[in-house]
Amino acid sequence: MRKVLLIVAIAIAVLYLIFCVNRANVLTSPNGTITVEVNDSSMSVVIGQVHAAHVGFGIETNMRKYSGLHLDNMSRPEDIVQDYTMLTGKRSHCHNEGTRVVATFATDNGEKLNVEICAYNNGVAFRYELPTFSNEERIIADNTSYEISDGLRRWMQVYDRQGDVKFYPLNT
Repeated sequence: MRKVLLIVAIAIAVLYLIFCVNRANVLTSPNGTITVEVNDSSMSVVIGQVHAAHVGFGIETNMRKYSGLHLDNMSRPEDIVQDYTMLTGKRSHCHNEGTRVVATFATDNGEKLNVEICAYNNGVAFRYELPTFSNEERIIADNTSYEISDGLRRWMQVYDRQGDVKFYPLNT
Protein backbone atom coordinates (compact mmCIF):
# COMPACT_ATOMS: atom_id res chain seq x y z
CA MET A 1 0.00 0.00 0.00
CA ARG A 2 2.86 2.38 0.77
CA LYS A 3 4.40 1.74 -2.65
CA VAL A 4 1.12 2.60 -4.35
CA LEU A 5 0.80 5.85 -2.38
CA LEU A 6 4.41 6.72 -3.18
CA ILE A 7 3.86 6.12 -6.90
CA VAL A 8 0.67 8.22 -6.87
CA ALA A 9 2.47 11.05 -5.03
CA ILE A 10 5.34 11.00 -7.52
CA ALA A 11 2.89 10.99 -10.45
CA ILE A 12 1.03 14.00 -9.03
CA ALA A 13 4.32 15.85 -8.47
CA VAL A 14 5.45 15.16 -12.05
CA LEU A 15 2.11 16.32 -13.48
CA TYR A 16 2.32 19.49 -11.39
CA LEU A 17 5.81 20.21 -12.72
CA ILE A 18 4.77 19.59 -16.31
CA PHE A 19 1.57 21.64 -16.30
CA CYS A 20 2.27 24.38 -13.75
CA VAL A 21 5.97 25.11 -13.47
CA ASN A 22 6.97 24.74 -17.13
CA ARG A 23 3.98 26.77 -18.33
CA ALA A 24 4.74 29.86 -16.22
CA ASN A 25 5.34 32.03 -19.31
CA VAL A 26 2.29 30.81 -21.21
CA LEU A 27 -0.96 32.69 -21.75
CA THR A 28 -4.05 30.92 -23.11
CA SER A 29 -7.24 32.37 -24.62
CA PRO A 30 -10.48 31.70 -22.67
CA ASN A 31 -11.55 28.84 -24.97
CA GLY A 32 -8.02 27.41 -25.18
CA THR A 33 -7.59 27.72 -28.96
CA ILE A 34 -4.80 30.33 -28.82
CA THR A 35 -1.62 29.97 -26.79
CA VAL A 36 1.03 32.66 -26.34
CA GLU A 37 4.46 31.77 -25.00
CA VAL A 38 6.53 34.70 -23.77
CA ASN A 39 10.32 34.43 -23.98
CA ASP A 40 13.24 36.82 -23.77
CA SER A 41 12.44 39.75 -26.10
CA SER A 42 9.63 37.92 -27.95
CA MET A 43 6.42 35.93 -27.95
CA SER A 44 5.25 32.97 -30.02
CA VAL A 45 1.60 32.50 -30.95
CA VAL A 46 0.08 29.07 -31.55
CA ILE A 47 -3.46 28.64 -32.89
CA GLY A 48 -4.67 25.10 -32.27
CA GLN A 49 -1.62 23.04 -33.23
CA VAL A 50 -0.27 25.54 -35.80
CA HIS A 51 2.59 27.89 -34.99
CA ALA A 52 1.10 31.13 -36.31
CA ALA A 53 3.58 33.89 -35.50
CA HIS A 54 6.73 34.95 -33.74
CA VAL A 55 6.78 38.57 -32.54
CA GLY A 56 10.00 40.29 -31.48
CA PHE A 57 9.64 43.22 -29.08
CA GLY A 58 11.53 46.50 -29.34
CA ILE A 59 10.92 50.21 -29.18
CA GLU A 60 13.13 53.30 -29.14
CA THR A 61 12.66 56.76 -27.67
CA ASN A 62 14.79 59.86 -28.01
CA MET A 63 16.25 58.98 -24.57
CA ARG A 64 16.40 55.16 -24.50
CA LYS A 65 16.55 52.11 -26.71
CA TYR A 66 14.65 49.01 -25.63
CA SER A 67 16.38 46.16 -27.44
CA GLY A 68 18.18 43.01 -26.35
CA LEU A 69 15.43 42.52 -23.81
CA HIS A 70 15.37 39.85 -21.11
CA LEU A 71 12.16 38.63 -19.50
CA ASP A 72 12.32 39.86 -15.90
CA ASN A 73 8.85 39.07 -14.56
CA MET A 74 5.39 38.11 -15.71
CA SER A 75 2.13 38.69 -13.87
CA ARG A 76 -0.37 35.94 -13.29
CA PRO A 77 -2.96 35.63 -16.07
CA GLU A 78 -6.21 37.44 -15.34
CA ASP A 79 -9.56 37.25 -17.09
CA ILE A 80 -10.72 40.47 -18.72
CA VAL A 81 -14.07 41.58 -20.11
CA GLN A 82 -14.22 44.57 -22.42
CA ASP A 83 -17.62 46.03 -23.24
CA TYR A 84 -17.79 49.33 -25.12
CA THR A 85 -19.59 51.31 -27.82
CA MET A 86 -17.82 52.49 -30.97
CA LEU A 87 -18.49 55.96 -32.34
CA THR A 88 -18.56 54.70 -35.95
CA GLY A 89 -18.35 51.43 -37.82
CA LYS A 90 -20.48 48.48 -38.84
CA ARG A 91 -20.92 47.28 -35.28
CA SER A 92 -21.41 49.88 -32.57
CA HIS A 93 -21.52 47.60 -29.51
CA CYS A 94 -18.38 45.52 -28.91
CA HIS A 95 -17.87 42.80 -26.33
CA ASN A 96 -14.58 40.92 -25.89
CA GLU A 97 -13.42 38.40 -23.34
CA GLY A 98 -9.80 37.45 -22.95
CA THR A 99 -6.89 36.65 -20.71
CA ARG A 100 -4.22 39.25 -19.91
CA VAL A 101 -0.69 39.34 -18.52
CA VAL A 102 1.89 42.07 -18.10
CA ALA A 103 5.40 40.92 -18.99
CA THR A 104 8.23 43.07 -17.63
CA PHE A 105 11.42 43.06 -19.68
CA ALA A 106 14.79 44.60 -18.80
CA THR A 107 17.57 45.88 -21.02
CA ASP A 108 21.22 45.15 -20.30
CA ASN A 109 21.51 48.48 -18.46
CA GLY A 110 18.43 47.85 -16.30
CA GLU A 111 15.78 49.90 -18.15
CA LYS A 112 12.33 48.34 -17.74
CA LEU A 113 9.70 47.85 -20.46
CA ASN A 114 6.24 46.43 -19.75
CA VAL A 115 4.32 44.61 -22.46
CA GLU A 116 0.62 44.02 -21.84
CA ILE A 117 -0.44 40.91 -23.77
CA CYS A 118 -4.08 39.86 -24.23
CA ALA A 119 -5.18 36.54 -25.72
CA TYR A 120 -8.73 36.49 -27.04
CA ASN A 121 -10.63 33.60 -28.61
CA ASN A 122 -10.07 35.14 -32.06
CA GLY A 123 -6.68 36.83 -31.78
CA VAL A 124 -3.87 38.36 -29.76
CA ALA A 125 -3.13 42.00 -28.94
CA PHE A 126 -0.25 43.66 -27.13
CA ARG A 127 0.94 47.13 -26.25
CA TYR A 128 4.07 48.66 -24.81
CA GLU A 129 4.12 50.55 -21.53
CA LEU A 130 7.12 52.62 -20.50
CA PRO A 131 7.05 52.78 -16.68
CA THR A 132 9.37 55.80 -16.47
CA PHE A 133 8.16 57.83 -19.46
CA SER A 134 8.79 61.58 -19.09
CA ASN A 135 7.16 64.59 -20.78
CA GLU A 136 10.33 65.24 -22.81
CA GLU A 137 10.51 61.68 -24.09
CA ARG A 138 9.21 60.82 -27.57
CA ILE A 139 8.90 57.49 -29.33
CA ILE A 140 11.09 57.65 -32.42
CA ALA A 141 11.08 54.02 -33.65
CA ASP A 142 8.95 50.92 -33.30
CA ASN A 143 11.30 47.97 -33.77
CA THR A 144 8.66 45.28 -33.34
CA SER A 145 9.22 42.40 -35.77
CA TYR A 146 6.61 39.94 -37.03
CA GLU A 147 7.28 36.53 -38.54
CA ILE A 148 3.89 35.19 -39.65
CA SER A 149 3.73 31.61 -40.89
CA ASP A 150 2.96 31.11 -44.58
CA GLY A 151 -0.54 30.03 -45.50
CA LEU A 152 -2.36 31.83 -42.68
CA ARG A 153 -5.22 34.18 -43.53
CA ARG A 154 -4.71 37.58 -41.89
CA TRP A 155 -5.40 41.26 -42.24
CA MET A 156 -2.70 43.85 -41.58
CA GLN A 157 -3.53 47.48 -40.80
CA VAL A 158 -1.16 50.39 -41.33
CA TYR A 159 -0.95 52.95 -38.53
CA ASP A 160 -1.94 56.35 -39.89
CA ARG A 161 -1.47 59.48 -37.76
CA GLN A 162 -4.38 61.22 -39.54
CA GLY A 163 -6.79 58.51 -38.44
CA ASP A 164 -7.44 57.07 -41.89
CA VAL A 165 -8.00 53.33 -41.94
CA LYS A 166 -5.67 51.66 -44.44
CA PHE A 167 -5.71 47.87 -44.74
CA TYR A 168 -3.37 45.70 -46.69
CA PRO A 169 -5.26 43.11 -48.74
CA LEU A 170 -6.06 39.75 -47.23
CA ASN A 171 -2.84 37.69 -47.22
CA THR A 172 -2.09 33.97 -47.11
